Amino acid sequence: MKPLVLVGGGHAHIALLSYAEQLKAAGFEITLIDPGSFWYGGLTTQVLAGQLTRTALKLPLRGLCRAYGVHYRADRAIGMDARHRRLWLASGETLSFDTLSLNVGLETGLSVATGSHAPPALWSAVDVSALLQLADALAVESRGG
Repeated sequence: MKPLVLVGGGHAHIALLSYAEQLKAAGFEITLIDPGSFWYGGLTTQVLAGQLTRTALKLPLRGLCRAYGVHYRADRAIGMDARHRRLWLASGETLSFDTLSLNVGLETGLSVATGSHAPPALWSAVDVSALLQLADALAVESRGG
C-alpha cells in the first residue's frame, strides 16, 4: 500500500474522502491529519443569518474518516522532508508518505478583525473565524451598540 497523507481538513480533503474506496482500490492507504482548528466555510451564510449555530461549522472529521475507512490523526504537521518523503508531527512522530496533499486554509497579511473597537479593514470570506467576529459585530450593531 502507498501511504497518502492529507494534511488539513479543508474543502478539498473533505471532498476527497468520498473517493476513499477508489483510492484504496488503487493501492493507497489514506491518513488525514487534523489539528482540530478547521472551520467548514460552506455554511457561513446560514450562521451569519442566524439560521444555524456556530457548531455547524465544525465538521466531525474523525467520524467522517471512520465512515470512509480513512485513518484519522488528531495532530499537527510541523515539517516535511520532500526528498525522503517524511512528515513531522507536533506529537514528535514522523509519517512516511508516497503522496502528500496540503489543504490547510488561507492566511492574509491584511488586518482582519483585530479585536479593537475599530472595525477591521477587511472581513475575509474565507477566514471563518473572522466571519464569526463579523456576525458578533452585526449583532451588536442591530442592538444599537
